[in-house]
Parts: sequence; C-alpha cells; structure tokens
Amino acid sequence: MSEEIFEDDFNYNDNNENQRPPFLTVLIILTWIAVAMTTLSSVISITSSGNSADQLEESMAVFEQMPNDNPILREYMKDYKEYTIFILDNIVSINLFTLIFYLVEGFAALLMFNLKKVGFWLYLGCQVAFFLIVFIYYPSENAMTTLTMISNLIFSTIFSILYGVNLKYLRN
Repeated sequence: MSEEIFEDDFNYNDNNENQRPPFLTVLIILTWIAVAMTTLSSVISITSSGNSADQLEESMAVFEQMPNDNPILREYMKDYKEYTIFILDNIVSINLFTLIFYLVEGFAALLMFNLKKVGFWLYLGCQVAFFLIVFIYYPSENAMTTLTMISNLIFSTIFSILYGVNLKYLRN
C-alpha cells in the first residue's frame, strides 16, 4: 500500500509545525461524530433502563415465535437469547461505562485536534477499555459476543492505525 494516501501535499516544516494535516482533522471529526452518537444513545438507554424488563419480555416473545427446525439457527438463536439477557441485565452498567469511555475518547480527540501526543495514548487506552467492557459484561463463548468483539477489533484497529500514521504530526 502506498503511503501517498496518508501523506499530504503540504510541506510540514518549522513554519507549518502548528498546522494540523487535513487527514487528521477528518479522523478527529469522524471520532467526534461517533462520540456524539454513542453518547446520545447511551444517555437515552440509561434514562429508559426502567423499561428493560419490558424489553426482555418482548424479546423473549419474539424468540418463542421463531421456528426450531434448523439446528444452526436454533444454536444461533440460543446464543442471541443469552446475549440479549446479559445485555439487558447489565444495561445501566454497560451504558454508563461506555458513556464515560466515549467522553474520554472525545477529550482524547480534542487533544489530538490541538496536536497533543497524549491524546493518541488516551485514545488507545479507551480502545482497550471498550474490550474490557465486553469481557466483563458480555457472555463468554457466545456467537454474538464474538461478533461484537470482531467488529470492535476491526474499527478500533483501523482508527488506531490511522491515528498512528498521523502521530508524527503530534507534539508532546
């Protein structure tokens, strides 16, 4: 893969040392959008968590209506049911920790926006924390948990690498 994708046509020398590369700006804006969306959904979920018993009842009714004749589908639905129960049982804790770590991630993006290298390390710490949330609150050896981990790993790795490519523009 060519590094030209990540390089700008700008000459970053002593005269431009306070300039933020456009690619880094785009990454930060995408991070802030993700932070805003997740913060909003976490707050809504925390404030409406009293409905989790109703949500669980509705979910279980849907599971009961599913056909049982396919063994693969039956195993997947069993995992999905277990996953749903775990999530709804821990919905306040999951959303509270997610909210906290996303707000810290937003602050890390602000630091990187101001070209502070510590923002990158704080961002990486948040990515590790998101994996810890999954390990603590989600059921182990479950297909849905595995899918959640894989999707988290993909997006976390992509953004961490892209931020890492721009690390040379950040100062202490």
